[in-house]
Amino acid sequence: MNFELEQDAWIEFSTWTINGIPIGEYEWAYYEDGYWYADVTWCDVIDVEYIQHVDGCEGYEVTLNETDELEIHYAWPEGDPILVEVLNAWCAVNKTATPQGPPPEKLDQVPSYMGNPVGPDEEYPLPYCMNVTLDVETSWELAKEIDYTKEINWLHIGECYDPPCDWCVLFNLLVPGPEFGFELRSCATVELVGDVDTDPGNNQDCSPPLRLTTVD
Repeated sequence: MNFELEQDAWIEFSTWTINGIPIGEYEWAYYEDGYWYADVTWCDVIDVEYIQHVDGCEGYEVTLNETDELEIHYAWPEGDPILVEVLNAWCAVNKTATPQGPPPEKLDQVPSYMGNPVGPDEEYPLPYCMNVTLDVETSWELAKEIDYTKEINWLHIGECYDPPCDWCVLFNLLVPGPEFGFELRSCATVELVGDVDTDPGNNQDCSPPLRLTTVD
């Protein structure tokens, strides 16, 4: 019983990915002075991965509320706001057990723009040189003492109809052309539901910034 009372949920940033490729292996990316830099083009998908775990009695299930945030800054060139379209595909936020274990169950998924819940097909502005926060709140049931890799497909770049695109993402970034720049930063938070967490200090982690440039 004492061991169960000392349960602890934690989460750690793992990597940015582009089209499922870890950014350290992505051909058009590099790391310098605390920033990742990458070139992207139409139909590319910007993803982030975290590792999470709940310490406690092995085999027991627990319910978590989770908030994932993406801060996006439209950096250049100066101009009219760029639009972001809400897609909110259910498959855009996913977890896998590592090593293989019981799959988690997602109970709910709600995206937001600047803290306000939004719905599919709605469009919202990203003004030049302003920080905008996109987020998604999810609820899960998962097993204790198992590492889970959490994947969040945040952004699809531009509209794409030929060839067909994989729309398993939360938001569509409607970039009007090449040579647009954005800075992204991701944070993730986990919270036990109806249980005491012995170390709330490890319930959140954030990524290094990622600077994207759209290219042909």
